[in-house]
Amino acid sequence: MASGGIIQIKDSFNNQNYPNNMNYIINKILLGPVALLPAICVIAVSLLTTTAISKSKYLTLQPVKYENLDGLKGYLAVIVFISHSATWYFYLRTGNWWAPPSNLYIQMTNLSVSMFFMMSGLLFFNKMIKGEINWLNLYISRILRLVPIYALAIIFLFVIIGFLSKFSFSDKESFLTLISQFSKWILFTIKDAPNINNFQNTGVIICYVPWTLRYEWFFYLTLPVLSFLLFRNKPSISAILITICILFFIIPYKDYLYMYFTYFVGGIIAALLVNFGKFSQRTTHWVFSGIIFILALIVAVIKPYQLLPLIIFSVIFCIITGGNTLFGFLSNKGARLLGQLSYGIYMFHGLLLFCLFRFGLGFEKAAKLTSLEHWSLVVMITPIIVLVAFILHVNIELPVIQLTPIVYKTIRDLLNTIEQKITIVWHKILNSKFLSEKWNQNY
Repeated sequence: MASGGIIQIKDSFNNQNYPNNMNYIINKILLGPVALLPAICVIAVSLLTTTAISKSKYLTLQPVKYENLDGLKGYLAVIVFISHSATWYFYLRTGNWWAPPSNLYIQMTNLSVSMFFMMSGLLFFNKMIKGEINWLNLYISRILRLVPIYALAIIFLFVIIGFLSKFSFSDKESFLTLISQFSKWILFTIKDAPNINNFQNTGVIICYVPWTLRYEWFFYLTLPVLSFLLFRNKPSISAILITICILFFIIPYKDYLYMYFTYFVGGIIAALLVNFGKFSQRTTHWVFSGIIFILALIVAVIKPYQLLPLIIFSVIFCIITGGNTLFGFLSNKGARLLGQLSYGIYMFHGLLLFCLFRFGLGFEKAAKLTSLEHWSLVVMITPIIVLVAFILHVNIELPVIQLTPIVYKTIRDLLNTIEQKITIVWHKILNSKFLSEKWNQNY
């Protein structure tokens, strides 16, 4: 996946000729580089790991409104990890970061990306419908939710590149250039995702995952205008100014914004359905679980990057938002914990995959692995990735998120104080003797 979110596909992998049906089954279902069985194994190991962790008496799951969406979020993060693991298999052999040569794997990736965006659309559109948005608190909570783990991942990215370059500048780089590169990465690659210290394919180290966060921020920063236009929920002046400023960053990506913003629409539709009518009372029936299964089979075989898959993803998301748990698969304790670890899994799986193939095996040796050996290693490091995400969640994510009320009160009080002082100064200026004399002279 390229840094801009555009996926390239190498067609030659799709033109393999299998001598018989058994070879096809082995390659596509059981043990091939884009087979279904390895994906199932990774999901199963992830769930077993979080289920084991969730049994700890010291662990308390954070309360959420949609428990099944918590579970869904966890599986989506694992699916991204699976997709990138398959991408690594081909990258080691071709040197090109292309999507896995499999319709199923491409659709799995698109499912994850689209539903992550839909969740954001659902979350914030719900708040708009109910008129509950405190803009200052919203942006503070988003910053405290996204920035710490992201910043840590980017720091690790720079440390890895520093280690590989022996902590010296390349011939074409300088300290100021490095600072510029760091600023672009730390700002969610909003403007660019440059190679660091002339290290080619820098984004591969982190699997290019920041690109989705770029569009998340675009969505967050257009919320005040969207809220005002649709619900007349008057945003603050600062919120409007922030929205206007973000246009500067949006312009370079106008060609992609339409495509990715349509993903948020699925979440908006889901918010409308669950807030009006009896939609939620009906979608919990087992028949809707069957509908999801059938739709998933259809998506696996139809052409990606079209309107139809997006519609199907939206229908599936709406059914799940309505309360369907897929027979408890989305709402069990292990799945819910996996969801609460999803951001750490999303941000750090790329770093761990790179360390495995670069430092653990070496690219040359890793490129000679059979697909069975490759996926066996991926399955083996799956618990490590989950445990790393758990450690980050407990020691960084939760403590920082819990600071939201304190940070909000501090910033709100500071802004109120500044506003009061500006008002006082302004009144003094208006009431000054100099202005009074000028007024009397003129009038």
